[in-house]
Amino acid sequence: MLLSSGTEITNISKKLMPSAISLQEIGINFKEATNTFSIFDVEFKNGILQIPPLLIDRRTEPHWL
Repeated sequence: MLLSSGTEITNISKKLMPSAISLQEIGINFKEATNTFSIFDVEFKNGILQIPPLLIDRRTEPHWL
């Protein structure tokens, strides 16, 4: 996969997901998913990745890191 900057992304299979910046550089847009109560309610359609909001603060950080 080649980014707009000319940088090639290699070994993507070693990562769970490329960074948001890398995805934007290859043309994927992001949109906040609404009317959902699950962080797993992710949808990719027509080049748009819809993701529910996820609040991370000092209380929730230990659960995600």
